[in-house]
Amino acid sequence: AVISSLTLTHVIQAHCYTTRRQDIPVIRASWESMLRAADEKDMVWEPEIKQGPLLVVVVPALPKGAAVELHVTAVQDDPHKRTSCYISAKVGCGSVECHTTVSADSCSASLSLFLAVPGAGLKISNVKDVMEAIGATFNKAMKKMNAGLLPLCARVFYIHDHSLAQQIIKGLEESLRSALGQSTPSVALVPVLDLPDSQILHLSCWLSL
Repeated sequence: AVISSLTLTHVIQAHCYTTRRQDIPVIRASWESMLRAADEKDMVWEPEIKQGPLLVVVVPALPKGAAVELHVTAVQDDPHKRTSCYISAKVGCGSVECHTTVSADSCSASLSLFLAVPGAGLKISNVKDVMEAIGATFNKAMKKMNAGLLPLCARVFYIHDHSLAQQIIKGLEESLRSALGQSTPSVALVPVLDLPDSQILHLSCWLSL
């Protein structure tokens, strides 16, 4: 749905699909430029807008031969009065990092959680520890938001041929249920060719009352 009064400053969750990994820096720079232009045009003297991070994933192909496709979710609120938080946890193979953004009226939020594994050839002896860290970080972020929101749906993007990512997704839903109980979101698994910044798995979740 489209609401004419909404602008890019109202975006709270953004996913971008590209067929070429080399385009990721250009996509990010263009996105930041558009956000700055929208903010300067609409609200010159206001504090910095809080938005969820742009997620860029590499896929084999897009409809109609497109090279880039952008999906965004926006909310009708005051973007400058949103709250956000960042949480990270170290695991044997790298780190679990989580960003949350809560709308100004506390009626909705986005949660972006990813597993970054820097370098090549790193191994982990216990995949269960990683899954538990993902669930625990998600749960900690929920508590830190303290907004009474429920996670409704989550898309889990993972590198399709990465052995650790493949092992994690097999038990991820059970791990989330163990950490979140009845608050566990529905999960859609999305295999991709690549993710940026050493990420091998990225969970993007929408929360609402």
